[in-house]
Amino acid sequence: MDNMHTLQRLQGELNEEMHRLTQLRDVFQAQHCADELDAASHLEAAHIAHCSARRSSQRIQELQSLVSLLRHGGPRRCEECGEEIPLARLMAAPGATRCCECQQNIENDMQIGMIQMKKTQFSNECCAEYC
Repeated sequence: MDNMHTLQRLQGELNEEMHRLTQLRDVFQAQHCADELDAASHLEAAHIAHCSARRSSQRIQELQSLVSLLRHGGPRRCEECGEEIPLARLMAAPGATRCCECQQNIENDMQIGMIQMKKTQFSNECCAEYC
């Protein structure tokens, strides 16, 4: 994929995300609620919109960073091994700070840690139950 085509694609995604963020703003507008159920429903919708807006804002920052990186050259390097992060990975996950291999290693380590934590918790519960 050539650099110009990539930049155009990223700019399109950036525009879509900004439009989504603008639409979410409408949910935050104060509304008169007839009863508590309406108020609760509006509050839930506002909470979901807030979470979506936060994610859109983060995505916009990631896309802007990637566009800047592509315009001004220079590869993004993995924070673990220092190798260049492939463009395909950055297109799929613009905020990526690790190459696929390092990210996979970290996720595997986290998963192993969670399994060990569950085993320890289970054995502690069993000991407490029978002691």
